[in-house]
Amino acid sequence: MVRKALLIAGALLAGVAPAGAAVARGATLIWPESRQPVPNGGDVQLWEDFHLDPGPMAIPCQATPPSTVVVNAQSVDEVREQGAPAWSECGSVAVTGGWVAIGFDEHVMKAVAVPAVALTQADGCSYELAEIEGRENELAGYASWTVSGSAALAGSPSPSTQGVCAPELPLTGTVELLGPQSGGFGVIPWGTSMAGVGGQEPPATAELNERMLTATRLARLGRLFPSVASRPFSAPGPGTLVITWYASTHRAHAAVVGAHRVLVARGSAVFSAKGTRRVVVRPTRRGRALFHRAHRVTLATRASFTPHRGGAIVVTGTSSCSPNC
Repeated sequence: MVRKALLIAGALLAGVAPAGAAVARGATLIWPESRQPVPNGGDVQLWEDFHLDPGPMAIPCQATPPSTVVVNAQSVDEVREQGAPAWSECGSVAVTGGWVAIGFDEHVMKAVAVPAVALTQADGCSYELAEIEGRENELAGYASWTVSGSAALAGSPSPSTQGVCAPELPLTGTVELLGPQSGGFGVIPWGTSMAGVGGQEPPATAELNERMLTATRLARLGRLFPSVASRPFSAPGPGTLVITWYASTHRAHAAVVGAHRVLVARGSAVFSAKGTRRVVVRPTRRGRALFHRAHRVTLATRASFTPHRGGAIVVTGTSSCSPNC
């Protein structure tokens, strides 16, 4: 199976893994042509499409710019947007937004969006898609999942037309990991299962759901502006939370990944058990000066939670504020 166009919003980055081949929740990912293991830190591509209009000939809704997945053996991968995603071929539905974290194994895939992906129909009915879940499809043995779900009604064009809007907007689609091969890109196969090797069993769906919930909480925490002195965070268990905010030295590229950035605020907390506590945020000297003089600031954020046992969950994004925030 070959795809020559890759259309999706964001880039994905996983956490640190042991040396050797990249594994994702129990199985090795291998290149589609050479059949060699994808090394830790290896770049693969992500493809996703969704059908929002009925009919077998409907073109699937897609987003640009393209994304890169850096595979590092974690069950939840960070989503970094290289730019604001632009959705196209969505028929009569206008779509904005993208994902902040994605988790997967051979059988299941889940992604979350903070804020939710917004979908607005031509009649003014608006919907929100906060998460998607996919299951292994007919391409068994490959990193490919079929998504089937619905977006929840978020608003009607006016109170008088409230009953006109359907309570849900159904959608179906496909999410795949792709690697280079002759003539384009092919879906990446799973290699030898790692289940039972070294005492490492693939995490259960319940564990994946818990880690995705933590990723959602991290994303919401990062979207808050660091001028707030403290904010609560609920940890799933013992671990360490670290959140940082950065400003770019080039104003036009404040939220661009890879731009030269300076630390403007930082917060951290250590949890000895599951629970909620307030995270104290401390601006740096350069941060205080920036907040004092700037009329509007857009910062790049990075929030991570590292359990005492298990890989770190990392979420990146942006945070904006004006004098009235």
